[in-house]
Amino acid sequence: MPRILETSDSKRIIQLLIGAGVIVLGLYGSYQLTQLLAVDTEAQIWVQQFGYGGVVLVAFLTGLSAISPIPTGIFTPIFLEAGLWLPLILAAMVIGTTLADLSAFAVALAGKTIALQKFPKLQHYVNSLREKNHWLIMGSMLVWAAVMPLPNELPLIACALVGVRLRTLLLPLLLGTLLFHSLFSFGTLSLFTWL
Repeated sequence: MPRILETSDSKRIIQLLIGAGVIVLGLYGSYQLTQLLAVDTEAQIWVQQFGYGGVVLVAFLTGLSAISPIPTGIFTPIFLEAGLWLPLILAAMVIGTTLADLSAFAVALAGKTIALQKFPKLQHYVNSLREKNHWLIMGSMLVWAAVMPLPNELPLIACALVGVRLRTLLLPLLLGTLLFHSLFSFGTLSLFTWL
């Protein structure tokens, strides 16, 4: 008799439900904190003390996607309610998230020599691919950072391992991250306004 769900399928479904639950809990917590900040001036002052540096720190910690799967944009209403300015909130989010992404790139870059020594034929293939498809790599990074609900570290690690230079990736990464945070922040604000 065929099994309806394999064990690996069940694990994936459970992981998906846990991830969705974490995001829903993050949204709920953010909504409750926003409501608190709307009426409690002491709480507003406390968040304001951390200022934009606090936004960078939160973005860095949430940018380490393996540790925290919660998007930084969930916290935008909290920062706004504390009196911070939206364009600077978005800039701080981009800085923090990009620093987290670049830390993964740096770790992968350190392992590049080992990977290329182990697979020397791969180095020649990747070099020719990288030279011919420069714009494709940049466009892919932009789209990934802007709309993929997966960590930016994934393509960055792969690019570092195959020798794609950071200067090729940095502008698309920054623009894509800005677009992602803008869309997610405005979506969260719209949701909170609707509630």
